[in-house]
Amino acid sequence: MASVTPRHNKNGSISWRVKFRRKGIKTFCTAFTTQEKAIEFADKYENKYCLNPDNFNWDHLKQIRLREFGLD
Repeated sequence: MASVTPRHNKNGSISWRVKFRRKGIKTFCTAFTTQEKAIEFADKYENKYCLNPDNFNWDHLKQIRLREFGLD
C-alpha cells in the first residue's frame, strides 16, 4: 500500500514522501517536490512494487528521484 505525506524540511520547504509498505516486503520510501508528482508516482508504481517486489527496478526509481531534486 502506498501513502503520500508532507515532510517539512529544515529550509522551510515542503517535500512529499511516498512510502510503499506491505507485510513481508521491504519498505520503500522516496520524496518529491510536489504533491502531484508524488501521487502520480504512487499510482504508477504501487501495484508493480507490491505485486512483484523482486523484479522492481530500484535504479530507475533512484534516477527519477535524483532528476526530481535536480541532483542528476
